[in-house]
Amino acid sequence: MKQSTEIKNNIIKNAIAAWKDRYKSKDKKGKILMVIAPIFFFFCVLRILAFIFGAFGDGLPVCNDRDLINKKLPTLVLSHLQKLGAQTYGASITISKPEESYYDGKAGIRQCTAVMTLKKGNNVEPIDIEYQIAWIDKKAGKYQYKILD
Repeated sequence: MKQSTEIKNNIIKNAIAAWKDRYKSKDKKGKILMVIAPIFFFFCVLRILAFIFGAFGDGLPVCNDRDLINKKLPTLVLSHLQKLGAQTYGASITISKPEESYYDGKAGIRQCTAVMTLKKGNNVEPIDIEYQIAWIDKKAGKYQYKILD
């Protein structure tokens, strides 16, 4: 085990020594390559990371997006109830168990189901809801969300 570690250390030391020798040489081509190589490596790493993280989604919020679940959907429901004439003062809404039921990447639509719990005083009412998230302007990162009937 000790011998393989020494071999690895020697390989690394030799590579660093060769790198330094090339940089210290009077050869301009070698110096230019010494500058370009790290830049190229950095660029390749960035491209790989962009590919990896781009493969995980198209930027459309997922069904359990915190901002959507904790702020946007409850506000939407409360404002809709107020338009219907319901007394919403002191009411709170929590959304739990969000799950994706449909996704169309080409159309930019994600459909989700969840349980909405409406609580006002001692009254607690859980309701199954279905909501949709869709792109308005993908380039600008603007999307819409709505509760389906």
